[in-house]
Amino acid sequence: MTWLKLPTIKGHEFSWITEESSLTERLKKEFNDVKVDVIYEGLASEKETEYIREVIIKSCDKPMIFAQTRVKMIDLDSAWSCLK
Repeated sequence: MTWLKLPTIKGHEFSWITEESSLTERLKKEFNDVKVDVIYEGLASEKETEYIREVIIKSCDKPMIFAQTRVKMIDLDSAWSCLK
């Protein structure tokens, strides 16, 4: 197996992959008319110990990003309670 060299990421692109706050809020700063469409929200079918939220983030009604959040159910009452 041959490993590829790690690409150098600088400037504006680096700030995107190291963003610590909400991706949606960051997109709203960069683009007009950002909207989040929830595709699915609830228990994972294969493991009922996980909660899943799937969204498509759009700008000007064009899909930009598909995002999936998976959280253990026991964590929903603490750090991830905002997802409920």
